[in-house]
Amino acid sequence: MTYLTRSILIVLALYGLVFAIGAAYIAHSGSPLWVALAFPIVFVGIQYLLGPHLIEWIMDICWYDDGGGLPAVNREFVERLCASRGLKVPRIGIIQSGTPNAFSFGRLRMLTRSPS
Repeated sequence: MTYLTRSILIVLALYGLVFAIGAAYIAHSGSPLWVALAFPIVFVGIQYLLGPHLIEWIMDICWYDDGGGLPAVNREFVERLCASRGLKVPRIGIIQSGTPNAFSFGRLRMLTRSPS
């Protein structure tokens, strides 16, 4: 079993656990059906809204909003890639970590910047 498969299974199991506990509580309290339908929608909505803020809070991100301090070759690569796909240049940050990794997060306008 690959690492990705195991990770997906663990995340699905955790979601299943949260929703099973929520469903058990809703069923035990005798709540109406609309509460059981609204619970997952509200839960996922809260995650959607708070996710980017939690990542910024948990991780020590060094933002390069003005482009200074970021290697020019990296900044130019991102700008060229975004221009070729018709996207806005995202806000670029680096997390100093011993683990080689690259990711992006967020979907709010305030998290992206146009090139100046």
